Amino acid sequence: MKIENQKLNFAFFLSSFLIVSLFCISIKYALAAISVTCNAGGPYTKNSAVNVVGNVTQSGSGTTSNVTVNVTSGATSYLTQSTTSGGDGGFFATFSSSQINTLDLGTYGVNVTATKNSDVYTCNTTLQILYLSQINCQTKTVYIGGNVLYADSGAQVSSGTITAGAVGAGIVNSTAFSNGQFSIYLTGCFFTGNLYTFSLVASDNYNRTSSTQINFIVI
Repeated sequence: MKIENQKLNFAFFLSSFLIVSLFCISIKYALAAISVTCNAGGPYTKNSAVNVVGNVTQSGSGTTSNVTVNVTSGATSYLTQSTTSGGDGGFFATFSSSQINTLDLGTYGVNVTATKNSDVYTCNTTLQILYLSQINCQTKTVYIGGNVLYADSGAQVSSGTITAGAVGAGIVNSTAFSNGQFSIYLTGCFFTGNLYTFSLVASDNYNRTSSTQINFIVI
C-alpha cells in the first residue's frame, strides 16, 4: 500500500463474500494464543477525529472479540470506546473531535484490550496532540481498486455495486462494477498525518452484501 501524488492504490480480495449455505459445527479444542495489534496514527491537532485501528488474530487468522480502547495519562482514563473485531480480526474505534478537544496538548497512552472466552489480551500505543489549532485540510483523491469474489466458489461476482467511505470524515462514494473488478475514487478534505479508516461494502445484483475495512495514514 502506498500513496503517490495524493493517491492511495490498494487492491483486495473480498474472501468472505456471499456465503449462500450457512451451517454451524460445534468443536471444542484448546484455543491458541491470541495477539492484538493497534495504531492511533497522528500526531493530531485539536478538532481532529481520531481513529484507533488494529487487528485481533488467533493462530495467524483473524478472530472476533470484544475490544475496549482507553486513552490514558498515568493512572487516569480520559476517553473510552467499545467495539467488536470482525471475522477478519479488524477493528476500529473513532473518537470525535469534540472528545479530542477535551484533552490538553501532550502525549497520551492508548490501551487496547481484546476479550475472548473470558481471556484478556492487550496492545499499547500512543496518541499525540501537538498543536493548538487545526491545520488546513487539503483536497486529495484516494483511489481504491480490487476484486469481489464469491467465497464458496472463488468465482468473480459478475456485477454489482461498491460503496466506500472514510469513517468520521463524511466522504462517501458509490459506483457499479462488472466482471468482479472495481475502481472507486474518493475526493475530499484530508488532514496530513491523520489515520483514516475506509469502509468498503460490496453487493451483487441479488442485494447480497459483504464488507471490509482498510486503514492508511495520509502523508
